[in-house]
Amino acid sequence: MSGRGEALLGIAASTGALVACAPTAAAMWMLLAAAIAWRLVEGRRVWLAAVAVAVAVAVIVSGLGAHALTGTGNVPDGPVSGLARLVGDPRPVASGGWRVEVRLDGRRFDAEFGAVHNAVAPLLAGDGIEVEGVLDGSPRRWQHTRHVAGTLRVDRVGPTVLAGTVDGLANSLRRTLARGASPLGRERAALLTELVVGDDRGQSDRTSDDFRAAGLGNLLAAPVAGPLMVWGLTGGLVAGAFGPPLDPIVHLPSGVGLRWVAGVAEWAGRRPLGLLGAASAMAVPVLVASTAALSHHGRIRAACLLLASTLVALAAVGTVQALCPPPTGIADGIRLLDGGGSVVVVDRQMSPRRLLESLRRRGVHSPVLIVFREPVGPGVSAALVERFGPHRRLGPPGSTDAETPVTGTVMDVGGDRWRMDVGSGLLTIRMLPPGPAPLQGNLSQPLRRVPSAG
Repeated sequence: MSGRGEALLGIAASTGALVACAPTAAAMWMLLAAAIAWRLVEGRRVWLAAVAVAVAVAVIVSGLGAHALTGTGNVPDGPVSGLARLVGDPRPVASGGWRVEVRLDGRRFDAEFGAVHNAVAPLLAGDGIEVEGVLDGSPRRWQHTRHVAGTLRVDRVGPTVLAGTVDGLANSLRRTLARGASPLGRERAALLTELVVGDDRGQSDRTSDDFRAAGLGNLLAAPVAGPLMVWGLTGGLVAGAFGPPLDPIVHLPSGVGLRWVAGVAEWAGRRPLGLLGAASAMAVPVLVASTAALSHHGRIRAACLLLASTLVALAAVGTVQALCPPPTGIADGIRLLDGGGSVVVVDRQMSPRRLLESLRRRGVHSPVLIVFREPVGPGVSAALVERFGPHRRLGPPGSTDAETPVTGTVMDVGGDRWRMDVGSGLLTIRMLPPGPAPLQGNLSQPLRRVPSAG
């Protein structure tokens, strides 16, 4: 099949999946007419044959999509119980407990387990657990597109059941690998399991943000990451099978490689290569394709020149972005009250990973004070301290590891005065007109780093 034919089939399949409706009589007649035309042409009109195949693919995929979506409807709300099979791995949530997609009574649900349901923590995809809970059969839009029928809030858990033969073998290998990686420490072990099997659940929010921030800098780790994945799998299984005292010896090369990979990600995420925007990042696939094409035609020198010049240009763009002060104003839920990014206002609740990413995108590197308008959730303060070191955090009542200012507190930022008020569970902040400061509490003294409240 030619490249054009493959592209046509891809477009047809994508269109059918987006439409996702059962084939109507008109669609079936259209498909029959296309098949007859293809038969009559007998290969003399290749484009007509391709259209006929594309129409058939679109109708079939659309019908299959409609059939899959029928499993998300007509799910009654109320209590439910039974054996829930895990479709993915349980992920801890910041508020405590776990969240995982499960299959129950032939349908898929997003299951929410409380912090007391520790039995679900060691389970992996394919394992099962007896549950009792309450079902919300009204899927949200993002659940509907994933063919998830709703949300299951688990109240009680019962015995667990291991996965079947194929899933059970895969889970056994994963557990052996994780057991063998224990001498590396939590952070390095999580990085190893991510590189080898894609399991990043044990990775800290800071490390995860390092790799997202590294951008093209991850290319520096590629020569080590490849062999590390191979050795991590083979050596990890050996270490897990035999255990101590062999496992730390087997993982000596793994430890060196993991330190390099993690170090490169942390370094590159704070350098120009990690600050490239979407427009610059789009040049990467063009660069790779152009370099490969030149190399394929024997123009090695031209390919090397193109590669070097493009990397220099991208590094220059990143350097300019790094030297420019972050703009003030609101973007991505983050408000910068000064040009240096030392005083930050977070306008909405975010997960720790999302908050770190938003702060990075706004160019915040050394905040002195972070003000939260909504209560600070569990895990947020720890992630911020791990990323930025000691700093001050203010939030409304109910915040975790953050101070709550007195209503009417005023702070001076770069000559501008800002007033903070607490009410209705929120912390509001607004700029005051020039004039004498009020008598209420104030933060008008020069801002400096202070020990974390948490």
